[in-house]
This record gives sequence, C-alpha cells and structure tokens, in this order.
Amino acid sequence: MATVLRSTEELRDERLKQLYRYWDSKRGTRHMPRRSDIDPIDLTYCLGYLCLIEVEPGEPPRFRFRVDGSNCAIISGIEMTGRYVDEIPLSEYRTVMENAYRQIYLTKLPHFYADDEVWDDRRYQTEGLLLPLSNDDKSVNMMIDVVLPRLMT
Repeated sequence: MATVLRSTEELRDERLKQLYRYWDSKRGTRHMPRRSDIDPIDLTYCLGYLCLIEVEPGEPPRFRFRVDGSNCAIISGIEMTGRYVDEIPLSEYRTVMENAYRQIYLTKLPHFYADDEVWDDRRYQTEGLLLPLSNDDKSVNMMIDVVLPRLMT
C-alpha cells in the first residue's frame, strides 16, 4: 500500500532519495512540477524502472501507462506502454496500482511503498516512489512511478 512520503529518510534506496530531491527541486514553490520540467536525461539512474502514468480525469479517473519501464516490463512479463492500469491482467496487482494512483491523484502528494511481490515466479522485495505532476499546479495530470525490485534469495 502506498503511503504519503513525509521524509526521504523513509526511503531505503539512494536512487529514490535522489529522484525525490530532483522532483522537489523542479517544483520550486509549486505543489507539483510540470511534466515539461522533468528531463529524462537527468533520470538515467532509474530509467529502466520508471513508469510515466497519464491521468484521464473522471469519476473514477483512469490511468494510462505512457511509458512502462523496460526492466519492469521484462520482470513482470507484461508490457503496459500505451495501456490502461485497468487492463493489467493480474487482478490483485491491478487493484493495488489503481488504489495507489488514485491516492496520488486525490492527495496530490508524493507516496512511497515497500512490499514483497512475486513476478515471473520469483520473489522480489520492491520499493517504489510515486510523484505527482501537474500542468496547472491544481490537478494531477501525470505521475512518475519508479519501482526498484530486489530479487530475494
């Protein structure tokens, strides 16, 4: 379950701390940066694990993977680029992601999560950071979702 991020000390992985500091610097005095403020070249340390989620407002809102990180697609065995979260074939995973993205959409705040997950029949410890983006600083129109899986032995 995604939880509101209060401090980077809640994050274990240095890449997620770095990502949060980057996001925070790009927003300046605003609540959220715009998508145009984010340069993928600045995020090379997490690109293969980065998903960019587009929000279609409505009741309920709908979330579409504009980019599904290549490493995430390889590990999960599901390529979601261009597809909606409600099209994720694994029902439990779909529900978790819909709930997490809805929280970001409603609260307009960064969230993080840490969980044990099974992908490709192997167990992973995952840690992730979810960051809202906004064109008008009032409503979330995109999100960054970086998930860093660590294979459990």
